[in-house]
Amino acid sequence: MDIVEADEPHIPAILRLWTEFIDYHRDFEPIFTRTEGAEARFEEHLRKSMDREDAIVLVAIEAGQPIAYALAMISRFSPAVNEKMVGYIADLQVTSSYRRKGIGSLMLQRVLDWYDSQGIKRIHLGVVNANDAASSFWQKHGFKPFINTLFMERK
Repeated sequence: MDIVEADEPHIPAILRLWTEFIDYHRDFEPIFTRTEGAEARFEEHLRKSMDREDAIVLVAIEAGQPIAYALAMISRFSPAVNEKMVGYIADLQVTSSYRRKGIGSLMLQRVLDWYDSQGIKRIHLGVVNANDAASSFWQKHGFKPFINTLFMERK
């Protein structure tokens, strides 16, 4: 298996992986229900991220097929605190048939190596509370709770 920076030919496969990722999360939380044209909007976001110097998009390739992707970026934090720039892992998705084989850990290590090369020491990400597998994965790799996001749905 190879992990490489995403390029134009990887985009269709990343879109398939993203669709799997978002639909998986929809089962935990209906807010993740895709709208009409969601793939096109994500593709635009993906292309912009691939062109940014403060972002990285990686793909894991097995037998010529992309089986995982990661999207990470550097974000400005509050100007009123010491840590001005933080890493933000937006997505890390391994297709279902390849989960629990260490691929997510390898992808994460590549993202962490990139953050090291950028001088980023603090990294944030979001996890859906009901997604116990994701919470366990991230905590196993040293991530810990930071902020609880609360919500209210009004009728």
